[in-house]
Amino acid sequence: SVAFVTAEYFDIFDYEFLQGTPQSLFNTANAAVLTKSQAESLFGSHLQAIGKSIMLNNQYEVLVSAIVADPPANTDLPFQLILNQELGGADRIWDSWGATSSSVQAFIKVRDNVDMVDFNQQIADFIQENISEDDPTKIRLLAQPLAEMHTDIRYGTFTGRLATDRETITLALVGILLLLAACINFVNLNTALASKRAKEI
Repeated sequence: SVAFVTAEYFDIFDYEFLQGTPQSLFNTANAAVLTKSQAESLFGSHLQAIGKSIMLNNQYEVLVSAIVADPPANTDLPFQLILNQELGGADRIWDSWGATSSSVQAFIKVRDNVDMVDFNQQIADFIQENISEDDPTKIRLLAQPLAEMHTDIRYGTFTGRLATDRETITLALVGILLLLAACINFVNLNTALASKRAKEI
């Protein structure tokens, strides 16, 4: 999967850069960052990928400027190709207020003492100021804590994987019941073996 990002993305999320730097993505609009496995599938070796070009949709040619380690399997950010948001110029859909979906997200670091109810109201006020009342686009944006990306079913994710709090609790209870059953079986087995030994004596 592909992500278009701004320079702040690498300030928020940690990536292990095997070659190149985060800044190398923003030196030119057509720069690209590949994961190690994606670079190996395209070029045979991630060590040979820097400076090579990739054609996207037969429209944009990008140059590999950095290689990052593959993300873990449980990531919510499963990107194999990371591109500069400036790529595409006037064709960029996110320059439009209509570009709202789970595929267009903004990640914001807030201070610990920020009141999230007030913060969400500021977002709503900002939208109200920038969209005319007769605009047919109905936009509602809310801040979502990063920790809730796995469990909040009101929003989509980049992976499509969600586990509600109820599902998590249910799985935990099943695990506890299985552990309890194993303990009871262990005690019963030891009791039976002890009785057998007592008879033998």
